[in-house]
Amino acid sequence: MEGGYTDDPLDPGGPTNLGLTLIDLSGALHQPLNPANREHLIDQLKSLTPETAAPIYRSRYWVPPHCDDLSPAVALMHFDAAVNHGLGASARMLQQSLGVTIDGDIGPETIGAARTADQRTTLATYADLRRARYRGLPHFPRFGRGWLARVDKTLAASILELSTTAKELPMPDIVPTTASTEPKWWGHSLTIWGTLITAASTVLPVLGPLIGLDITPDLIRAVGDGVIQTVQALGGLIGTLMALTGRARASAPLTRREVSLTL
Repeated sequence: MEGGYTDDPLDPGGPTNLGLTLIDLSGALHQPLNPANREHLIDQLKSLTPETAAPIYRSRYWVPPHCDDLSPAVALMHFDAAVNHGLGASARMLQQSLGVTIDGDIGPETIGAARTADQRTTLATYADLRRARYRGLPHFPRFGRGWLARVDKTLAASILELSTTAKELPMPDIVPTTASTEPKWWGHSLTIWGTLITAASTVLPVLGPLIGLDITPDLIRAVGDGVIQTVQALGGLIGTLMALTGRARASAPLTRREVSLTL
C-alpha cells in the first residue's frame, strides 16, 4: 500500500517513506524529533528498506492494536487502519464494526466479539467506516481518491486472506462409528419386524381362520374379550415402536438372501 519517500507540503504526516513518518522513526530509534536532528532523521528515513521498516511497523502498528489477537483477515484491515488513521481511531472503528463499547481501548470485550462475529460483515462495515472517515477530512479532495483505493485494496486482500485461511484449516477428525454400510439381510431389520408385528396384530383376527387359527366366540369368552383387545393393542404398539426405532437407526441398505427350509 505504501510507496517510497514523499514530502508533500499538504500531507499532514510530513516526510514519509514506506508509509512511516519521521515521528515513527524517531520513536523507534528513541530519538526525540527536534530541529537539531531533523535532517539527520530525514536521511535515515530515506534509507529505510522493507526489511528495516518491518520491525517498526510491528512495534508501533501491529502489537499495540492487538492484531495478534484477531483473525488474519480482520487483523490485516485493522493493521492498515492503524497505520493510516492512528491507533485510537482504528480501535474505535473496530469496536463500532463489532457493535461493542466504543472507548478506543481494545480489551477482552472487543477481542471476544471479534472472534465470534461474522468476519465478512466486520470487514465490510470496517471498510465503510474508513471511507466515511476519509471523506470527513479537510484534505480529502487532494488525497481522497488514493485513500479510497487503499481501502478497496485492503478489503480485497482481507477477503482473499479470509478465503485462504479457510482453505488451510485442517479437516475435523471423523470419529469412526460401528455402523456398517454393508448391505444386511432384511431378516435382521428391526424396521421390517416391527412392521410385520403391527400388521399381524391388526389383521390376525380377520385372516386367522384362513391359516387355521380361528378365534371363535368360545375362545374369546374363555380368555376374555378385554385380554384379546389388550394383546392386539400391545402388539400394534410394540410393532410400531420397533419400526420407528429401526428406521431411525438404519445405516445400511437391505439385501435379499437365499433361504432354504428343512422339514
